[in-house]
Amino acid sequence: MKALVRHFFFGLFDFGVLSEAGSDAFQRVLIGIVAAMLTFGLLLARILASTLSRGESASIAPAPYRAAFETFVIGFPMLIVGFTTLLVSQSLFPDETDYRVLLVLPVSRRVVFLSKLAALALFAGIFIAAAHIAMLPLFAMISGGRYVQESVLTRFGAHMAASLSGSALVVVALIAINGAVLVMVPRRHLRAASTTMRSAMLCAMVLCIPLTAKLPATAPLLAAESRSLYLVPPVWFLGLEELLLGHGSPYFFRLASVAAIATVVSLLVAASTYLFLYRRFDRIMMRPAAASAGTRWWNMPLFERVSGRHANRAAIGSFIRVTLARSPLHQGVFVAVAACGAGVVLNSLLGVKALPRLRRTYEDELAAALTWAPFVLMFATTIALRAALVLPIEPRANWVFRMTEHDTARVDHIEAVVRSMIRIGLVLPLLILLPLQWMMFHDRAIASTAVMLAAGIVLVEIEMSDWRRLPFTCSYMPGKRFVGLTALIGFAAFVVFTSVGSGLAYASRFHPIGALVFLAILGAIVLERRRRRARLTRHTPLLFEDALPTEIEPLRLYVD
Repeated sequence: MKALVRHFFFGLFDFGVLSEAGSDAFQRVLIGIVAAMLTFGLLLARILASTLSRGESASIAPAPYRAAFETFVIGFPMLIVGFTTLLVSQSLFPDETDYRVLLVLPVSRRVVFLSKLAALALFAGIFIAAAHIAMLPLFAMISGGRYVQESVLTRFGAHMAASLSGSALVVVALIAINGAVLVMVPRRHLRAASTTMRSAMLCAMVLCIPLTAKLPATAPLLAAESRSLYLVPPVWFLGLEELLLGHGSPYFFRLASVAAIATVVSLLVAASTYLFLYRRFDRIMMRPAAASAGTRWWNMPLFERVSGRHANRAAIGSFIRVTLARSPLHQGVFVAVAACGAGVVLNSLLGVKALPRLRRTYEDELAAALTWAPFVLMFATTIALRAALVLPIEPRANWVFRMTEHDTARVDHIEAVVRSMIRIGLVLPLLILLPLQWMMFHDRAIASTAVMLAAGIVLVEIEMSDWRRLPFTCSYMPGKRFVGLTALIGFAAFVVFTSVGSGLAYASRFHPIGALVFLAILGAIVLERRRRRARLTRHTPLLFEDALPTEIEPLRLYVD
């Protein structure tokens, strides 16, 4: 059983699409993410310490404010654990490959299920431990001071019991939701339903990030014993923590009761679905449907015509649409990263307020937010689509593309990828926000939207300038660059693109002649980048095996 647990555990690091080297690289990425979490926890503690040092006391005085901070300390690990569980949600239950390979061996079905559960517990336990360790400095700061009556050990024990219970609830609830879908949805719709459900949960989880960041500001609601907090899971376990500390108010008792009910229901559903699938493993034997609801959605006219003249472009465009519609992994990556942009946009729009000291009205703030929002959404969506296209769908099947590669079709293949990036990563976000733009700016939205699209095409051309692979066909090697450096470069690119782009869009809204000038300049940049990309693509073979930057590569010099 130990060997089987080890097999399932390491299988969680490759998602079924990474090579052995790629799996090792992904483990290094996870180490970097854990290090980033620990650094984030120290940064939060440092910010709180500097804030308290400017006050009269070195501790948080009123109980509601302390409770609000403890809610955040509970909620942050729950969010991290939720992301981790969704990351491996396709492996929560033994799949078709597990049954076909393992059940012909002298291995019982019970051992297979228990090994899968143990591997999942180990994988989730790594992130649960890292997230809680990251929050320990912040918890130590809010647990000290002259206003605290309990000992540090007492508070630590109560907090860990409540916080670990909250993280366990997230894991069990997600297992229960996945299991309920596998049991209740008809088999012919099972793949489409599970993919849609995971994408929706990823989107909801990302949108919870700004809400989690606002948990320290819930002190007035806690003081007023607001009923709206019954909808906030971290507050449930705050009630449990307060009960363990002996603060047995009726409000905290009701919150703890909600936490207990949610945990028991999730455990019952998860256990029932596991037992059902243990006896009816044929439910796991899913076959890709000839057509699914997701495929029909991606076949809308917006995505249908990649090129009427070039069959190569049409084939690559259809390949991108079908893979994104059917693959839970690729769809999940796209939705998760794009939802980050949607969360930032939603947070900025909900946070709009008048600033009298700057002599700006509510309308001015809303106009500025709506001018900035399309660039945020375009940046996130293009990055999301590029990240999804990088991941292979079946690395061993790329021999088909290797056999058919030639110089004439290579330019059309890469051009089809760029056009899909423009259609999905730029046109789709602009169409989503166009009604709000029109309601706010009326006919002036036409000029600004045109400039937004042109700026977005420049971004796509820059992102795809070194693109040398067909979508989903090249092995992927994560962790080519340190996680912190990647985040720094991405943040700098985000600031430059959104700042410069929103400035151009703002100016074009009031100066039509300026909009034409901006379009001419951006169009010239696009034409030059496209000409250079076509020349490079014509002389450079496609990439089917990814490699680390430290490996030696030929210069591939060519004469134009």
